[in-house]
Amino acid sequence: VEWAETEVFLVEFPDRGVARINITLNEIELEEVNTGSKETKYDGNRLSLYEGRNVREFSDVQIKGRGNGTWGREKKPYQVKFSEKVDLFGMGKAKKWVLLANAMDATNLRTKIAFYLEDLLGMKYKLHGEFVELYVDGKYEGLYFLTHAVEISKNVVDLRNPMGVLVD
Repeated sequence: VEWAETEVFLVEFPDRGVARINITLNEIELEEVNTGSKETKYDGNRLSLYEGRNVREFSDVQIKGRGNGTWGREKKPYQVKFSEKVDLFGMGKAKKWVLLANAMDATNLRTKIAFYLEDLLGMKYKLHGEFVELYVDGKYEGLYFLTHAVEISKNVVDLRNPMGVLVD
């Protein structure tokens, strides 16, 4: 899953102490993604994750919209799917990750605080997330919150009982 081509998409990113993600879209413009259906999947993209001086490159990344009411907002949330499970920021391996736009939260802290409270309360299946600055094709899109897609999985919700129910 690590990208190993010699051609590199170089962009000068300001370092504000927050990890950065740049998604290089494959033969499509972000405007088309944003004005289309959130269910349309766009394959063959590249994702670069910048953590300080460390860079991780991934190819064959799928991107699509996500959310219900939030997809109608100006700042769009996205789901990215890797070709195999990857561990980002030590949050455990998963194929599907979401970039939450926090479009209805001017502080950008509501989700992070909810995740923190889950941890304080000792909840068995708690989520983790990290703030990232999102760039698409080198253009700054804003501050996003990266976390696992909520689904049944060993690293997200380890639902072993066949009668169990996941409510999102």
